[in-house]
Amino acid sequence: MLQEISNSLRRFIVAEFPEISGDGWVEIMSAASAAGLPAEKLVVLLYAVEEAPYVRNEFHAVVDRAGQAPALALNLRYLIVFNSMDHVEAQRRLSRVLESFHQRPLLGPEHIDPALADRLEHLSVRLHNPTVEELNLLWTALNVGMRLALHYEVSVTLVDPNAKQAAEEETAEAE
Repeated sequence: MLQEISNSLRRFIVAEFPEISGDGWVEIMSAASAAGLPAEKLVVLLYAVEEAPYVRNEFHAVVDRAGQAPALALNLRYLIVFNSMDHVEAQRRLSRVLESFHQRPLLGPEHIDPALADRLEHLSVRLHNPTVEELNLLWTALNVGMRLALHYEVSVTLVDPNAKQAAEEETAEAE
């Protein structure tokens, strides 16, 4: 599921750069493999997964009422960096990514990885402002020098396709 969410972000970014042929210039990486960021590529790196705070607060009420766990709601933290010696090109590509997510903060079905199509309606993407301490810890953990990067928080609520179908059937029966 996490890989498919990252793939969805990648699909959106590639679609926003139609002048660049192919999609090999955008790479999804894990923190473990980031020790050597590839040159001349836009790197999309998932570095944190958190349960959405409102789920923690409502969990017991939903379990008591419905007898089942609520949908899985997550906040994912991403680092997006264009690793290049050409600082102008790095800023140009990051600017385009920044503008693209600003203009379209909700990614709909056309950008969702097909493997998640029945579990997810959209991804909510918003710029994250890490503290200086968070930045220092992140770049130190990645074992690379600090560089210009975008930090995003992606919110997602995954539903069980069986529960979704059962709710739709209940609604149809009630009508």
